[in-house]
Amino acid sequence: MTQQEQPRVMVKQAVVRERGWRQDDVMVSEVKALARRGCTFYRASNPARIDQQPVQYAVLPDGQVARAPTEVLRRFGDGASADWWAQVITRLGGARGTLVDEHAPSAIRKIHEAGAEWAPTLRRSATGVSLAFYTVDYELGGILHVQASLPAQGDLTVTAQKLA
Repeated sequence: MTQQEQPRVMVKQAVVRERGWRQDDVMVSEVKALARRGCTFYRASNPARIDQQPVQYAVLPDGQVARAPTEVLRRFGDGASADWWAQVITRLGGARGTLVDEHAPSAIRKIHEAGAEWAPTLRRSATGVSLAFYTVDYELGGILHVQASLPAQGDLTVTAQKLA
């Protein structure tokens, strides 16, 4: 197994353990745009189970497969953009839906009509990091305003409120 294949195999093994999917049914793809300082991100799906959402993972430089966002954000978020933080929180932090980006003009229009800006905003302070962004939740049928907070000590908290 090559060094490039190893993280995919570890992610596949993790999803087999966690979801009970057959290993031959699991497809793993890397989300290259999120890679940061040796931390890589992967999406695992099972085409035989179209009713189940893909599972998102981070593989840390030491080979650990992670699904919890707090450690990933603490270790790799320093200096990262608000968009990177929002992507990680959307994938690993339990924020529902798909992150609103420049490819979602109807969502952006609705956010602007509500008097807000759609781009993620990140604030760092001595007490921690806070982030605000929007997602589209197709199951819920709406746009969510997501707020996340990572205090200097403790775990990430994520709340979401449907855009009126």
